[in-house]
Amino acid sequence: ESTRTCNIQGTQHVLDACVQQSVRSCIYTSTYNVAFGGQTICNGDDTTPYFPIEQHTDMYAPSKAISEQAALRANGTITRMFGVIDTLTLHDPLFLPASGKRLRVAVIRPAAIYGETEQRHLPRIVQLMDMGLYTFNIGSPDSRVDWVYIDNLVQAYVLLIEQLAEKDSHAVGQIYSIADGEPINNFVSACWLCQFVYNCAIFNIRSSSDHLHSREIASILVVDSIAGHGCN
Repeated sequence: ESTRTCNIQGTQHVLDACVQQSVRSCIYTSTYNVAFGGQTICNGDDTTPYFPIEQHTDMYAPSKAISEQAALRANGTITRMFGVIDTLTLHDPLFLPASGKRLRVAVIRPAAIYGETEQRHLPRIVQLMDMGLYTFNIGSPDSRVDWVYIDNLVQAYVLLIEQLAEKDSHAVGQIYSIADGEPINNFVSACWLCQFVYNCAIFNIRSSSDHLHSREIASILVVDSIAGHGCN
């Protein structure tokens, strides 16, 4: 619930502040997960539709999707003249703002982020290896996912900030999915670590159906966790 509150209410507070303080531009940081919910996406881009909110299995992705849509709706909102409005006037629908400026909003959807001192992805992978849970790959070995190096992501922000400042900016109200442009298979990419540090090989588990049931996955995890400890 804290995730939902932070993302949805926090975003709305920021958007309200932009309007109240006559901020010219706002970039909302979204995520690939607003469009991804476990399904296969081939050559997805900025136009890939949202994954159905009610079908997400976590709180993070739907809260980001709702927040992203709120940010896009705020695009073009007429901002207030800073310092001349009280709370009652701000919420009066008959009040005509004095600034005449409109808030410019754009969205960045980063792929999984990596870089120096990154503490989310690599430590988790290493922990799974320590537990013996990284010796198998559930699904197709041909699967690919996008990543983005932190410097590339920062450059995207810089370019978008500059573009939003242009008089006739084509970036206003747009969504930009940011990645390195070289999708990889996570298991294949981590093979060197698994093989040279843990002396393990990663094998693939396929299912006759498109999806494994949760009980099947749990059984695989338990069995392979026991077997995998010999690799450490």
